Amino acid sequence: MADKYIESCRAAPREDGAKAKRQYRFPNLAGFCRYAKSGLSDLMGLRTSDPDEYDRLIAVFEDEALNADISPNLLSTYMKKRLLYVCDEESTQQIGEVKYCFEHDIYADGE
Repeated sequence: MADKYIESCRAAPREDGAKAKRQYRFPNLAGFCRYAKSGLSDLMGLRTSDPDEYDRLIAVFEDEALNADISPNLLSTYMKKRLLYVCDEESTQQIGEVKYCFEHDIYADGE
């Protein structure tokens, strides 16, 4: 069903038969739920009732998001809120002052 929803988001071919340049709509989880006439809570219920199907859907919509022509801010928000991506705690901690050390003496160039 997800594949049919994603295909419905694609722009129709141009009159000359060529592919359209842009997607008609961005395939996303909320849109999929609307298409399936269900809610996000039903989708989240799959996490426990059918984890393999849930993982497949998340992978499909992650791929669609990463390949969509959307702004980085929208992509980041969507990945965090809907696909449940979280920042690695280590990467967000203060790492202290960054010091640069150059072992090459630029004044010795040309000698």
